[in-house]
Amino acid sequence: MKPNDPCLTAAVGLAVLIAAWPTAAQPQPQGSERDRLMQAARTAFESVPAPRRGLLSGGAANMMQLLQFNRTRQGMGGAAAPASAAETPVIAAALPPLPGAGVTRVSNPRLDFTRSVTTGFTQSGTATAWCADSLVVGYNDSGSLLETMEAGEGLSFIGFSLSQDNGRTFLDLGSLPPDPNPDTLLGGNPSVVCTNADLFHFSSLFLAMTDTGLVSGVSVSHSTNGGAVWDRPVLAVGKDASQHMIDKDWVTADPAHPNNVFVTYSDFGAFGVDPSCATYPTTVELVRSTDAGATWSQPVVLESVCGFDAFVQGSQVTVGNAGEVFVVWERSMSTAIREIVFAKSTNGGASFSAPVVVSDVTCAGDCFHLQGGFRSGLEYPGLALDRSATAMRGNLYVAWADGRNLQVSDEASPMGFYGYADILLKRSTDGGASWSELITVNHDRPKMNTDQYQPAIAVDKRGAVAVCYYDRMPDPFNVNIFRSCSLTRDAGAHWTLRRIPTPFYAPIHGADTQVDPLYMGDYDGLASDTTFTTAGFVGGFVTVSRSGNQDVLANRTQ
Repeated sequence: MKPNDPCLTAAVGLAVLIAAWPTAAQPQPQGSERDRLMQAARTAFESVPAPRRGLLSGGAANMMQLLQFNRTRQGMGGAAAPASAAETPVIAAALPPLPGAGVTRVSNPRLDFTRSVTTGFTQSGTATAWCADSLVVGYNDSGSLLETMEAGEGLSFIGFSLSQDNGRTFLDLGSLPPDPNPDTLLGGNPSVVCTNADLFHFSSLFLAMTDTGLVSGVSVSHSTNGGAVWDRPVLAVGKDASQHMIDKDWVTADPAHPNNVFVTYSDFGAFGVDPSCATYPTTVELVRSTDAGATWSQPVVLESVCGFDAFVQGSQVTVGNAGEVFVVWERSMSTAIREIVFAKSTNGGASFSAPVVVSDVTCAGDCFHLQGGFRSGLEYPGLALDRSATAMRGNLYVAWADGRNLQVSDEASPMGFYGYADILLKRSTDGGASWSELITVNHDRPKMNTDQYQPAIAVDKRGAVAVCYYDRMPDPFNVNIFRSCSLTRDAGAHWTLRRIPTPFYAPIHGADTQVDPLYMGDYDGLASDTTFTTAGFVGGFVTVSRSGNQDVLANRTQ
């Protein structure tokens, strides 16, 4: 059966439904093993000084919140009661309709609030991969954690949905399958890539309790049937969690050589773990596989910085038309002084050039939060490459949120100012050796007191570039959140604004006890068709209902 075969869709829905249905034959979680994992993870996270915890991604912050939630439940002597057959939802049920042309539901809101009214209903932090008719959107999902708690295997904080009709409709397939070992956790921060209609790769943060202690790392799951069914996760990198906290992974693969897969991440080192650093080191590293993810190389260091509030974070990686490996990330040597940097490899990721500064960065909001009290994360730059047959082939684009265009004095801000965020972009036409002047992507000229933030970027078969982001421009009070995309057909000289027709919402956070109370997502993914079958863009993003329920939608943009 092909990935878009309707029989496969029905089979997948039935398989997921059967897997989700509790039976007396299913093994129950091994409490002592889970407790051992949770206690070791708590110890590792609590050893990170509080200010440095603010540099970790939302996926890591959610894991810290999960560990606190688990401790509270244990203190109360409570355990999750398994759902009865009558309470178990049908995952393959039709999604409720959504207003707005070109907008599709990705996560199924009918799966929310089925086991708890206080947790298990938050989906956020999306990643999207598109090859031919098949699309996969992955997302952090507290509901997946409740699902996997009952199965007696590892835990998964990741959900995923599948489309087999170019993103017009999606099927919520529940949690990404965890490791069979109950001493493991797929911790979130999903990233997804595909090289053809069959082969997809899905990375995640990963924790495992072993005989020698807790391992912090990144795992990669693989699908060979278009994202319908996933193999168990393979550890791509794992380190002693008492010395290293692995964070913010990103996965890519080479469409011309599908077995070549690359993962970047940040390594937050413990005090004194690096002899060359007297305090706290932070490193951006890469691991690579030449056998479609079956085995992985030793880590390659792209950059390491030293200091209590210094960091390198938010890397993204992509593969060039000649097999080059391109990576961008954010560097900071102090809280408010930040830069977007770039490095490339011409030998398949075995070594990299010295980092080149793409641009300085003025942090958005108060450098940690946006108006409304939710964390904006760091700037998390988005990276995209033009693979088209046009004159723009080979162009590199980097986009990020930046507060430089309008700063106002703010006595409550730790920095003393609030920077209203714009989406900025730079372009390189020479493989990253040099970069263009700054380009403002969003349309609020002259600059208004509103935030545009969290950009996702992609380039399609026509050489068109799309950047999609959260947009508060329609609300002069900078409260309500909308969704917008900006498109260019001339490498960024001119932009067309597309307002995505979805209901706006005010920030609602802290509603889910398993999710960091200030978290509304760090990043989203936008994809073009890697196989060049179809032009345009599809990307997952988050919306919030009036009840405070975060769900994932997708927009199709031409």
